[in-house]
Amino acid sequence: MFFDYYKNSTRLLNICADLIEKYQHPPNHFVPSCKSYLLKLIKKRVSKEKQEISEWKDCDTDYIKIAHTLLVNATFDLLASGNYHIYTGQLSTMNCSYNLLAVYKASMEWAVKMNYINEETKQ
Repeated sequence: MFFDYYKNSTRLLNICADLIEKYQHPPNHFVPSCKSYLLKLIKKRVSKEKQEISEWKDCDTDYIKIAHTLLVNATFDLLASGNYHIYTGQLSTMNCSYNLLAVYKASMEWAVKMNYINEETKQ
């Protein structure tokens, strides 16, 4: 069981990390990366589901869909926390908020493109 959990969770976390890199703005010194913040939160959530994750089989597990779902939920939770705002409705330029928003938007667009949600639900 431990080996399956480790293998499956590692694969999922690697996919999440790759998607974050793909979706956030290109690296520069003005917009910090959100990768470490997102992965920290996602790792907590993954570790709470050890039993379920250890039972996943590669042939019937959509890791890409699960990774996008984790990214949407984690970015939403971080942005909704208020920790990334100057004041209500205004994201701070001094932290990774714009990258969090970029990852959120790209993950939602992916869900629309794949017909998991419609445009109305996205809005």
